[in-house]
Amino acid sequence: MRNITAGIPLFIILTLVFHGSVYGQTAVDSDADMEFECVGITDDDINNFCANHESIIGELEKYGISLKDSGDSISDTEIKNNVEDILASYGISGPSRIKKVEMISVGYGYEVLCRTYEKDPRTGKTLMEMGMLQDSIFQVKIHKDDLEAIKRNMDALDQIFGGI
Repeated sequence: MRNITAGIPLFIILTLVFHGSVYGQTAVDSDADMEFECVGITDDDINNFCANHESIIGELEKYGISLKDSGDSISDTEIKNNVEDILASYGISGPSRIKKVEMISVGYGYEVLCRTYEKDPRTGKTLMEMGMLQDSIFQVKIHKDDLEAIKRNMDALDQIFGGI
């Protein structure tokens, strides 16, 4: 039996499920009247994140934080400030560095699932039937400009996240 999710890293699926259930009820491309906050993800932010992701992960782990955590889940102001400083030291531009890294991860996951569906509509249909491509998973609050930056840098992101 073929494992249809084998090419999709589990953390991406879990991140999208968590993110969709916590943050969004409107799809990226639908509701034209809905404008999501642009966190200003730049090509440099993504390139610096990719170049330093192992170091960033190591630094965050010292605080018990993983890339799967939402910035909103970090309640301690001192820790949040330390995380912002860590991300700044690795070239993630401010403000809202934590939110940028979160959106990079979520936007990447969104694009991976879109690519999976486009490359293999039959698998996409099966995932849809299994509830893995439900609207709630695709309903992420990410500004179209931030998503465009992610799309431009998918090759670099594939290198660190594993791609499909």
